[in-house]
Amino acid sequence: MEINITLQQEEKLLSRQRIEFEVANIQATPSLKDVRLALAKQLSLNPDTLIVRHLRSMFGYARAKGLAFHYQSLKALKQLENATKIKKNGIVLEKPKQQDEQQPKKQEPEKPEQEQKGKEAAKE
Repeated sequence: MEINITLQQEEKLLSRQRIEFEVANIQATPSLKDVRLALAKQLSLNPDTLIVRHLRSMFGYARAKGLAFHYQSLKALKQLENATKIKKNGIVLEKPKQQDEQQPKKQEPEKPEQEQKGKEAAKE
C-alpha cells in the first residue's frame, strides 16, 4: 500500500489539519484503521488524533482516494466528529464502564392482591 498526499491544509478555526490522499497499488479497498495507521506513520502524527473521514476506491483502477483530519487534541476530535466515525476508525476514547454489571437491578415491590382486586372491581 502506497500513500501519496495530494493536499495538506490547516483549518485553524476547527483545530485540525485537512489531508487529502491517494492510496495506490491495492488489491482490495483497505480498512480505515489500516490506512489511518499507515498515514500516521508516514506523516509522523499521533494515530489517536487522526481520523479517516472517507476512502473511495476507483472502479477499474488499483487506487483509492480519501480524506483525513488530524486534530490538535482528543477533545477537539470528540467535539467535531460523530461517535460512529470514531468507532469505525478504531479509536477508543473511554474505557467501558463495568459498574453496570456490579450493581443489582432494582426490583419493584409487588402490590398486595387485595389492592389489585379492588381496582378490578372498580372498573366493572
